[in-house]
Amino acid sequence: MACVRKKKILRRINPLWKTKSGFLLEKLRNFRNMVFFRNMTSDIKKLSGSEVEVSIEVSAEEFEKYYKQSFEEASKNFSMPGFRPGKVPPEILKENISSEAVLKKTAEHTIQKTYFPVLREKKIEAIGRPEIFITKIAKGNSFCFKVKTAVLPEITLPDYKKIVLDTREKEEFTVKEDASEEEKGKMQQKKRMKILEAISDATEIDIPDIMIKAEKEKMLGELKASIENMGMKWEDYLAQIEKAEEELKKEWQKDAERRIRYGLILRELANKENIQASEEEVDADVEKILKQLSAAGSNASDIDTDYLKSYTYGMLRNEKVFQFLEIC
Repeated sequence: MACVRKKKILRRINPLWKTKSGFLLEKLRNFRNMVFFRNMTSDIKKLSGSEVEVSIEVSAEEFEKYYKQSFEEASKNFSMPGFRPGKVPPEILKENISSEAVLKKTAEHTIQKTYFPVLREKKIEAIGRPEIFITKIAKGNSFCFKVKTAVLPEITLPDYKKIVLDTREKEEFTVKEDASEEEKGKMQQKKRMKILEAISDATEIDIPDIMIKAEKEKMLGELKASIENMGMKWEDYLAQIEKAEEELKKEWQKDAERRIRYGLILRELANKENIQASEEEVDADVEKILKQLSAAGSNASDIDTDYLKSYTYGMLRNEKVFQFLEIC
């Protein structure tokens, strides 16, 4: 007991305690990473359009470990007349559980366990939905797969402060004193979009196709939700405008690219100027949104709070970036 108390006191009075403790934890993490990555090899190949191809080979020993885990999971869910759950003999399990199904589950499990650690280790900021290709899979062998994914494009911002000043000189953003709040809001939005458009025109960004596809799907989802909120069926709407979903997506090409460009520029401006939304601000806004959704009859359990927090953070951060651009 005295020893524990002494350690607690040391933590308070000795600033080196935390340093030493942190150093040991870092060494432990490094050791675990070394052991983890020793069981696999990875290679990164840069492709055009801000895309990369990640090739990963997991050792036969490591893949066998994941196979056993997948087989155990399948065994727990397996039932057979005459046996209690979880009490079916191993030889019967092997005869009745599909090895192909276990192999498929093992592949999914292995990809989940290895792909993201490799991204972190290689410091790759992957975005969008990756395309996964299994190139080698067999029990008792190493497991190989490739992942094609988009990465955040590198952005070199222009002299945005000068662009803001030039835009102010060229454009007329004055509002009458007796203007309504709605008119003031519209003028502010016009001003912000003009500034962002000017910065975008002076910025080169190589947008990956995966990002454009994902943005079009997002736009499609937004339109569907809007139509359904109006009480109209999506199929009826398409019939009314005499267009298919693919036609709409083709028409949205420029809009999708513009939305992506603006989003990436705002993100880079926030990083450049160290503009962030605090956790307290995010939580307060999320709470308001949840209350509004609850009042509208939405079930709290149906709401993805992690996504809501991420979305709210982005909105608050972007608002702060616009406020910065208005005064810089």
